[in-house]
Amino acid sequence: MATAHRIAILCIQETKIAAWSPELVREIRGARLTKCIALPAIGTSGGAAILWDKELVIVSSYAIGIFAITARVTFLGQSESFWI
Repeated sequence: MATAHRIAILCIQETKIAAWSPELVREIRGARLTKCIALPAIGTSGGAAILWDKELVIVSSYAIGIFAITARVTFLGQSESFWI
């Protein structure tokens, strides 16, 4: 999916992935989404990830909590940022 469309940011919840290997991240992200923040699942529940294209998006700060990832995002060429 990430390679078929020009996706700038991909947010995934309920990944159920406990260990994020570099190979798994590459498989999910495709060629464009070069950056990733991941929250591992606990057992078979939860998990989240944010992947983004560093040519289009800047993630200036982020926090990984027990159940969620929060990130401050700015699109390149834009002055306003937002939280996801």
